[in-house]
Amino acid sequence: MTVSVVLLFGSDVDAGHVSTLPSERSRLQSILDDSAEEVEVNLVSFGLTRRPAGVRTHINLKGHAPGPIDAVLRAIGAFTLRKTLSKFPIGRLLNSMGPVDPGRVFWRAVRRNNNALNIIRRADIAIAADLPAAKTAWISLRKHFIAEAYYDHRSASFGVTDTPPTGS
Repeated sequence: MTVSVVLLFGSDVDAGHVSTLPSERSRLQSILDDSAEEVEVNLVSFGLTRRPAGVRTHINLKGHAPGPIDAVLRAIGAFTLRKTLSKFPIGRLLNSMGPVDPGRVFWRAVRRNNNALNIIRRADIAIAADLPAAKTAWISLRKHFIAEAYYDHRSASFGVTDTPPTGS
C-alpha cells in the first residue's frame, strides 16, 4: 500500500527565501522516515517554478487563467490595493478578511483546476508548506478529501533543495 502526500505551496512567489535549521525535521521527512509503506509525494503550487526531485506530479497553478472572480478583482484594482495595504498592520488584517487574501486566491485556483483537486482527493495527507496553503489544507480536511492535514513551514525546504528527502 502507498501513502500519498500532497505538498501545498500557496505563495505566489518562488520558495527560494525559505530556510530551516538543519536540526529541524519536517513533517514530510517524518512521514518518509516513519512510514512502513512506500510514500508518494505530489505537489500543488502557485508559482514554484521547478519540479523538485522526488515529486511524482507537480501542478503549478500560476500560469493558468484566473477565474471570473479573480479577473474582476484584478480589473477593479483589488490586488494592487492588497499590495499597498500589506505594508501596514491594520492593512494586513483587512487583507486577511477580504477576497484577495492569498489563502482564498490559492483555494479558488485549486478549485478551478480538476487535476489539482484530483491530486488532493487521492492524497491521504496534505501538508501546507506556507500560510496561503493552510486554507486549502483545512478545507480539504473539512470536506473529507484527505485524512490528515498539517501546516509545516519546514516542509517548504523540500521545494527548494535539489535532493529529495529520503527514508531511513
